[in-house]
Amino acid sequence: MKFRPLLAALALFLTAALPLQAQEKKITRVGDFQIIAIFEKGRFDRCAAVLTNGTGMLRLAYTTKRVYSLGVPGVKGHGPDEMALRFDGGASQFYFATGANDDRAWLTLDQSAVDAFRDSSEQFDVDFAGRAYSWSLYNAAMTDVFVAIEDCTGARM
Repeated sequence: MKFRPLLAALALFLTAALPLQAQEKKITRVGDFQIIAIFEKGRFDRCAAVLTNGTGMLRLAYTTKRVYSLGVPGVKGHGPDEMALRFDGGASQFYFATGANDDRAWLTLDQSAVDAFRDSSEQFDVDFAGRAYSWSLYNAAMTDVFVAIEDCTGARM
């Protein structure tokens, strides 16, 4: 019984020592996309549309700074590199990933990529670090997805 206070103190210490991870809250669905709010260190940071119907998790995010970003599965041992994006089977658009780790690679989308994504209706493909990823967009109007993450972010700013 005399160990209980010691165990409680140790548990509190270990909890406090762990790094804070992003917290996610489900907001709604738009077709196959789950719309989530993401909090970093307890503060709202962005909303994202998450799609898992393809070859891994696709995240399209809109931040409090009104910037769009795209997250795709990472490749173990591979840092930032070129990404090729294809919307509805069109020509590849090439970008350099903003960041990458073993779990995820991400990039900030420029206006031309945002417009192409918003106008797409069939399929989205990404080539990154020798891997090909593909997601079906048939079950969601991308305009509605963009509106949902913009509204989600706006409601929390």
